[in-house]
Amino acid sequence: MTSSIVLLLPTTHDCYLPAMPLLRGDIYRYEDEFDKNYVGATRHVEKRRGEWVCTSSDYAGAKIAAARKITPPDKWEYYSFPVFDTDSDRLDQRLKEYESYYIAEFDSFENGYNGNRGGKGIAAWVLFRVTDASGVEEIVQSYEAASKLSGVPIGSISYIAQKDDHLAKNGVKIERLN
Repeated sequence: MTSSIVLLLPTTHDCYLPAMPLLRGDIYRYEDEFDKNYVGATRHVEKRRGEWVCTSSDYAGAKIAAARKITPPDKWEYYSFPVFDTDSDRLDQRLKEYESYYIAEFDSFENGYNGNRGGKGIAAWVLFRVTDASGVEEIVQSYEAASKLSGVPIGSISYIAQKDDHLAKNGVKIERLN
């Protein structure tokens, strides 16, 4: 005798959720041969991974820079997990909270390579210069602020941030600064 499972789906529109752009950030951890850790958070995984292998930069401060001189970047174990949200500021807040939590969990401030207890640098991740059609510039620190000032949808601004690019539309220019 075989059994089957029947999946009943709602038939009313009461359960419908409108499509929202899904924004992504990552919490990541590097672990060296001495079982010491560095924990970070980013919205730009590829860029951050590229910075990791570039040993001429301090990456994220003196502690991790010194450790990378002892253990080359390609000898570290890398772990990460994504964090998703539909709201940019809320995503940044969640990333700050997770980063702080995992820095404490892995004791990477006292006995690892983090230079602080976490959640400090995230506001600078999304720094935009918005120039209107008349040439007036304003610097803003969130996707929402850039969208409101420029009239460009948040999804387009998110694309700019992920591609290290700029957008010129209807005389308005949006440029990612960091």
